[in-house]
Amino acid sequence: MSIPYVKIVYNNSEKKRGKMNTKEKIQAEINSLNEEYLDELYLLIKDFTQSKQHSKKPSFMSTLKQIKIDAPEDFAANL
Repeated sequence: MSIPYVKIVYNNSEKKRGKMNTKEKIQAEINSLNEEYLDELYLLIKDFTQSKQHSKKPSFMSTLKQIKIDAPEDFAANL
């Protein structure tokens, strides 16, 4: 009697491992670069991350925070 092979995955570790492989590939490419290009690469990565952070749509709550009401303090009392 043989025991069947069962693979157990906890907390989507397969997905995390996939992302890590991409990071490892990027790290390998960075390690293969000449030192003289690292400053240029850093600026490129910095610009890329900033553009991705600014492209996110603001949440509904953060939009509500920006609303300003220009009225007297006792505005509701005068109705």
